[in-house]
Amino acid sequence: MEDDIPELHDHHDDITYDTQDTSDEISEISHVQHENEMKKNKKEEQQEVAKKDGSKKNLKSNAGNGSSRRNNDTQQKKNLWGVIVLLAIVIGILASMLISKDAETTNDSSAAASNANPNVEPTPSPSSRAPTTLRGHVEYILEDYAPLDEPTMTWLLETSTWTPDAGDPNSDYLWMERYAMGLLYLSTNGPSWAKKDNWMSDYPVCMWFSLEPNDCPGPMTNLVLYLNKMEGTLPSVLFGLSNLKKIHLARNQLTGSSIPLSVGNLKSLTFMDLASTGLTGTIPETVRNMTQLESLYLSGNELTGPINDSISDMTNLTVLSVWGNALNGTIPDFGKMVHLRDLSLSENELSGSIPSSIGLLTDLSRLSLHTNHLSGTIPRSIGNMNNLQWLSLYENNQLEGSFPELPSTVRRCFLGSCFSDITNAMASRCIFFDNCV
Repeated sequence: MEDDIPELHDHHDDITYDTQDTSDEISEISHVQHENEMKKNKKEEQQEVAKKDGSKKNLKSNAGNGSSRRNNDTQQKKNLWGVIVLLAIVIGILASMLISKDAETTNDSSAAASNANPNVEPTPSPSSRAPTTLRGHVEYILEDYAPLDEPTMTWLLETSTWTPDAGDPNSDYLWMERYAMGLLYLSTNGPSWAKKDNWMSDYPVCMWFSLEPNDCPGPMTNLVLYLNKMEGTLPSVLFGLSNLKKIHLARNQLTGSSIPLSVGNLKSLTFMDLASTGLTGTIPETVRNMTQLESLYLSGNELTGPINDSISDMTNLTVLSVWGNALNGTIPDFGKMVHLRDLSLSENELSGSIPSSIGLLTDLSRLSLHTNHLSGTIPRSIGNMNNLQWLSLYENNQLEGSFPELPSTVRRCFLGSCFSDITNAMASRCIFFDNCV
């Protein structure tokens, strides 16, 4: 038993040794783990510090980038404006070069044409011609009378130096008036006129010759050139001059002329005499618009067609003289024209009866109906015309029946011989012509 004890000690020593070793190993492992833990904590602290430093750097970097972008935007805008200014300068230089080149080309062409034919006047340079915009404006004013006469337009815009006064409210009308008068001169052989002082000059139209002068400045109101050796055709634009108050062109050779529809624009006209001028065509219905007209002389022409009823709207008319034409149809109702003093319809081709409304014309002093194709009886209302002095009913009229009593004011009476009872006519000392057919 005692022999076995040493072996137990030896085994205890081994166990003690093993336990010590294990404790040392555990202590070493704990030490290593502690060191690793310390290192890990230190590393995490370093990473945390690094993150904070990185955030600050990022903030500074972003702030710097924003400032840089603003600077870049400002610089880009400056560069863009610089490019725009440069382009404008280049375009201006190119336009100037093109204009200069066109002017040189025009001048060279004019010079070449002049050298090729010394009898032809050179084309005026652009600076001496009226601007295209002015021509366009004048053409717009005259658009109702297109096509326009080119020689008249050339004189108006290139030869003449006249222009309306700045700010003149009548400037458009004055352009139209000047064109109309220039065309009248050129269309009726102006150089051969008996009187033509100042016509086609640079003076205002109101200073051009008229037998009845006009007030200046301002539009022409009197166009009085009767017996002035005019030969040609009246331009229609003449009848569009609404400021005219008097047109007297009688006894000129205006063969082929007619009264245009535009005559209705003469709303200020009080007197028109175109007698013995060779007018053809008809009397347009637009004459009814000439409500201020007091005297209308169209006698001794070649007018045809009827006398329209619309003429009765000219209630201010005192003289209607259309004798010596080829007017046909019946006599209109003149009952509303109570201011008439002279009604001359003789030497036409009128037919039908004399309307009884003729007796309403109590201011009438002259009634001339001879040399027509009238028929029927003379209305008794003629006895109411207390101012009648002249009555002419003879030749080619088939008037018949009992002749009515005439006003005591009648001084001249000319009748045919077809009446069944002429007692009243004899009392008025009427003269009879044997033309009963």
